[in-house]
Amino acid sequence: YGQTRELSESTKIRDLKFNPHNHYQLAVQSSTRLEILDLRKDTEVVMSYEINSNELHGIGVRWDPLNRNRLASAISKEIKIFDVGGERF
Repeated sequence: YGQTRELSESTKIRDLKFNPHNHYQLAVQSSTRLEILDLRKDTEVVMSYEINSNELHGIGVRWDPLNRNRLASAISKEIKIFDVGGERF
């Protein structure tokens, strides 16, 4: 694609995964945010979840192998499940 998306200098990428059901979707887990990017639209952010200071930091992200609209994220000592379905997915 040759596309680049800049993050702030204090942000560290912890994990990123392509959606196995939609090759144009990319989940990016940073230390402070979970974002779903649409690569068809110049890496447009279609979903964003900010990790607050009480949750410390994001660790990793995985797409559900059976459900195209579900992903799990490890955030400090918790696992959060996201339903990212909707008009854009």
